[in-house]
Amino acid sequence: MDYQLDILKKMQGLKQVRKSIQDYTEELYRILSRSDHVEVDKEKVAHYPNGLRPSIEEELSLVQVTNIEEAYHFSLIVEEKLRKKFGNKSSGKDYGGRFGG
Repeated sequence: MDYQLDILKKMQGLKQVRKSIQDYTEELYRILSRSDHVEVDKEKVAHYPNGLRPSIEEELSLVQVTNIEEAYHFSLIVEEKLRKKFGNKSSGKDYGGRFGG
C-alpha cells in the first residue's frame, strides 16, 4: 500500500471516541508528522473537527478558528464544560453524542 495513502486513511479514520482532546490532538499531530505533505493551517483546521465527539464538533462549528491551536484550546474548553455539565470525570464519555461511552 502507498505510504502517503496509508497516512491519509489514518488521518481520516482518527476518532476521539474515548480519548481526551489532548490525546486526540497529539495523535493527529503524530499522523501529520509522518506525512510528506505539509498541510497549511486551513487544511489542518478542516481535518481537526472531523474525528471529535459530535457534541464537541458541534460547538467548534459555531466559532471561527484560524489554526489548529485555536481549535485545540476551544475544544479543551468545551470538553471541560461538558464534563462539568454532565458531572463525569472520565474523558471517555461522549456527553450525549453518537459514539457513546
